[in-house]
Amino acid sequence: MVAGDSSNPQDYEELGKLQRSESDKQRRKFLRKHRRTLTQRRKQRARKRGLIFNPPPGTTKLQNAHGWQFRGKVRYSYRGADDRYVIRIPRVFSLTKNPEETMDIFHTIAFLKQMGAHRIHFDHSKCEYMGLAASVVQDVMVLEMREEWRQRGVRYSLTGTMPTNREVNQQFRVMGMTKHLKISGVKTEAEEEAAFTQFELFRGKKSLGIKGSDQEKAPSDFTNYIDRCLREGAGYSLNENGKREIVRWAGEIITNAEEHSGTHEWYVIGFMKMLDRPGGDEKSQRIGECHMAIFNFGRSIAESLKSDQVPEQTRNELKEIADLHRRKFLFRTLDKYSEDDLFTLYALQEGVSSKNAAPGEGDRGNGTVKLITAFQTLGDSKDSSLSPVMTLISGSTRILFTKEYQMAPRGDRMIIAFNNANDLQQRPCAKHVHSLRGRFPGTILSFNFYIDREHLNVLTQK
Repeated sequence: MVAGDSSNPQDYEELGKLQRSESDKQRRKFLRKHRRTLTQRRKQRARKRGLIFNPPPGTTKLQNAHGWQFRGKVRYSYRGADDRYVIRIPRVFSLTKNPEETMDIFHTIAFLKQMGAHRIHFDHSKCEYMGLAASVVQDVMVLEMREEWRQRGVRYSLTGTMPTNREVNQQFRVMGMTKHLKISGVKTEAEEEAAFTQFELFRGKKSLGIKGSDQEKAPSDFTNYIDRCLREGAGYSLNENGKREIVRWAGEIITNAEEHSGTHEWYVIGFMKMLDRPGGDEKSQRIGECHMAIFNFGRSIAESLKSDQVPEQTRNELKEIADLHRRKFLFRTLDKYSEDDLFTLYALQEGVSSKNAAPGEGDRGNGTVKLITAFQTLGDSKDSSLSPVMTLISGSTRILFTKEYQMAPRGDRMIIAFNNANDLQQRPCAKHVHSLRGRFPGTILSFNFYIDREHLNVLTQK
């Protein structure tokens, strides 16, 4: 790994088996003169290897390394001066606040990989907000792309421009791409590291019959991390029952991610950073802002529920409710609501799982719901400007969890339908459940909540 030009600390660079036979000045001059010819030759060679294709009009689908399809707009530019493809990260890079443009970045990375590009520049200079889930999915895609290049002995170059926003720059170096790529020359101070209570990127793999497997270790580590955040952020800690419940819920989420993954791999990451509020006792005024993400590549939730392995009773109930929505003309492309959105929403209800014989039976289908409910309850704040938000993206479906809609009993099950009647037979709120233009091949769970001592004090008094 080679650091970028030290005279420009905002840039970073990693080279893989790439040797320049000419000086940079001579090389740029040569590329400017012969750019069109070189580009045509490169595309011709790529077409012969089957790396470039012309998609049908209006279609931008292609497959990534796992064989799963991304979809979205391709957002890159070609910089002929140094023969490099540039991906410009949007001002708001977040699956919660700006999902469409963020999903386009994922698709662009997959598109360039499929096209055979191996000189890519990531420009984060304009980014003013970076969500952890968006950042880590991008990082993992680049890590896997780099790993494939190394295995094939490809000459590659990954370069980038650091964020100019101070807070984003700090997060980028402590929890972002330069850390995960282990770029030399980009360092963080001890004080910056200490400002983040970190759950470092955990890459889990399926291990059958092995004691101490990732599937067992990750939920335990995740629970200990939540307990650590409570202690550092508010002076509270989980009791033994609370720890058992979170281990069980997190374990079910990870099991689902593992079973639905095309590679039996999944990822977990998180951090907490303290926020200071002016006035009052310093200890009581400090609030911990927590960000966590769990994701996998593979089948979407809707695809899993449409498989032949789903029990017949669950399939019949899904068909019945989907037919009802069709008769009401609720599935409309312009309204950004589809059958896949309904299936994904249905999967969140208590007791629903592709592994249960019938909805409400068995012990699967509760983990995601209960963990989200716990974070909505514990992760609230007395500060009205701070509110917990959870985002789920699976395939082309996005579901946004806020305080506006909560899990509530309906019959003998807990239901969240995202409408005032809390009725799954009615259209959910378009703000909270909708289709995306892009598509992610897998499932992403993003958590953003707070650890507020004053709020927890109120809860313990009830």
